[in-house]
Amino acid sequence: MEKIFLLTFLFIGLADDPQHRPIHYADMNLVADVDSQTYPTVDWLLQDVQGKAVRKGEHGELGSVAQHGPYPTNKPFVTNEYAHDQGNSLGNLQDYWDVFEKYPMFIGGFIWEWVDQTPYKFDQRGRRFFASGGDYGDIPNDGPKIAKGLISADRIPRPAYWEAKKVLQYIKTTPADMAKGQVDVLNKYNFISLAAFDPEWILEQNGKAVAKGVLPALNLKPGEHRVVSVPWGSPGFQAGSEYFLTVKFRLRNATPWADAGEIVAWDQIQVPAPPAAPPAKIAGEVSLKKDGADWIASANGTAIRIEGQHGWLQSLSLAGQEALVAPLHPDFWRVPTDNDIGAHVPEKEGARKYAGEGATLESLDSVNTEQGAEITARMQLPLPSTTAVLKYVLRGDGSLRVAMLVDVGKNTPEIPRIGMQMEMSAELKDVRWYGRGKLETYRDRFTSGAVGIYNSSVDGWITHYVRPQDNANRTGVRWIEFTDSQGKGLLVKAEAPLLGVTAWPYSMQDLETARHDIELPRRNFVTVNLDGFQTGVGGDTSWGLPVHDQYRLKSKGKYEFAFTIQKATVQ
Repeated sequence: MEKIFLLTFLFIGLADDPQHRPIHYADMNLVADVDSQTYPTVDWLLQDVQGKAVRKGEHGELGSVAQHGPYPTNKPFVTNEYAHDQGNSLGNLQDYWDVFEKYPMFIGGFIWEWVDQTPYKFDQRGRRFFASGGDYGDIPNDGPKIAKGLISADRIPRPAYWEAKKVLQYIKTTPADMAKGQVDVLNKYNFISLAAFDPEWILEQNGKAVAKGVLPALNLKPGEHRVVSVPWGSPGFQAGSEYFLTVKFRLRNATPWADAGEIVAWDQIQVPAPPAAPPAKIAGEVSLKKDGADWIASANGTAIRIEGQHGWLQSLSLAGQEALVAPLHPDFWRVPTDNDIGAHVPEKEGARKYAGEGATLESLDSVNTEQGAEITARMQLPLPSTTAVLKYVLRGDGSLRVAMLVDVGKNTPEIPRIGMQMEMSAELKDVRWYGRGKLETYRDRFTSGAVGIYNSSVDGWITHYVRPQDNANRTGVRWIEFTDSQGKGLLVKAEAPLLGVTAWPYSMQDLETARHDIELPRRNFVTVNLDGFQTGVGGDTSWGLPVHDQYRLKSKGKYEFAFTIQKATVQ
């Protein structure tokens, strides 16, 4: 049987079914043909492999031998509910499937769930919106818990839908010998040959295609794999460039569920290339002077002002056009997701909400260096023994390098994000970026985000969750442009680590206080977060389990990232 991920209810006789259909019964595994568990974590599954897991219900209540029989059961195992997709969720789905595919005893599971059950309602202004618990004066209620589908109530797929489609695909392409263009293709289907699919490939340099073609049909039987050579010729890999090979499989013929040509599986593999040469010294005159408590600098059409009260970038003029509506400043908070609220993140980590704004500037110094005018702000955060250093370097070509170093004290509670936030003119509404896309991705939900060059708008970046919460993040961003209708604006280039970027046509405060999507305004600015680090979204449950440790910022000590801002150019 194929591994399954959507829940279907089937009521049949247990003892006298003449068809001998396999029986699954979530809370009575003793009489079922398969073993199961509601909302097991990845760690629980790994313990189950060893016969050491402890039976529990979805809210932590212990199971009984009368229900489940002796343990371990030595039966196939299905996760009868898992990957709870309420709001911005479905993190770590790839981690679950790495376990499912490694251990044959696991036969898949049922994502909870397919579609929201949110009804339409009209507000006092006649605007239609999706309602949830409490919107009809119903007390008690479960709030947004009816909004937990891969698709919305009006059948629009959310980013989590595409993540599930990618993670659960049944054709897998992995590197074999990438220097020779060789990949290994595995048929994960149990009954279908790969002869039903047309494979194709594309090689991209820095997000732009340099070669592409088709592969011969692969008549791989279920479970078979084969090393395949990609006929890319002699690409002449250039030092300092980034190359990705993407292999796709399309349906050759139409089926009842998809048209011919539908992409049913794809994988993207990085191809090694020679390292970049050391950067050359940037020439050009840089002016630096003090104005009261502020420092101002200019070079090649770029002018900046670092204000003396907080050490923030207050003004950034590019070719005579002011880019900022509000200063670029440190930010350590994110608007809580449904999973964050269920795990009590606001109560545990609420002190970080104003940590950036409440920082105390301890020094603001400047010096002229070979790299340009360097201005350094050192600050103490309103958190135990936690400091931040912002270093601005305006270079002769007019580019501004911004580096942030945060040293988290050992007694400081966990921080949900380490980044910087700014507000730009609403005119800078067109977005173009090189990174993961095209849809929203997060630290624990990016398998569906291929690295490439994408175009969108600030409005197009938003995911309209029923209860407003953090959304619109893009991970692995190498560079990103925000421009107006004339193509003027700013370009941000990341250094290692790559950036996470969000953009909204409203403020973080707007997002956090709105109860429904229609309540969100459209401001005369765009809020942009440039993050070095951010917690994942999680997805085990929405009522208590936290984001997995490897996707959180639990470590104490130093976090550092940097990026460059300059006038937008054609990439």
